[in-house]
Amino acid sequence: MKPIRLPKAHAPVSEVVDPTDPEQRRGVLVVASRDTAVRAVHPGRVTFLGKTRYGETVVLDHGDRHYTVYANLHHVEVKFGEVVSHRARLGWVLRFGKKAPSLYFEVRKGDEPLDARQWLGL
Repeated sequence: MKPIRLPKAHAPVSEVVDPTDPEQRRGVLVVASRDTAVRAVHPGRVTFLGKTRYGETVVLDHGDRHYTVYANLHHVEVKFGEVVSHRARLGWVLRFGKKAPSLYFEVRKGDEPLDARQWLGL
């Protein structure tokens, strides 16, 4: 699985910040426009779907022990076990009260986190 570069037109990302909570340093928090669709960065199978401490979360298994985690979702549009294609819509970015709408994104090889920013082309 290789990192992808998102075309500017498909990346309504205003900034990427490292979360301050040590538990969250494995991924990135992507601040996006309200009602932004969250899309799969690579084809995969939904292996987790549910609430975590990061909110509604989807985990995709891309094979060869590669996983992506998408959290803080609103209106999830996939089902457990579903096979999704590259750029398939998984759900929508959620807005927390007065905080900006954001997506928590993480990439893993087995249990080891990878630099999620390179997978977003940032």
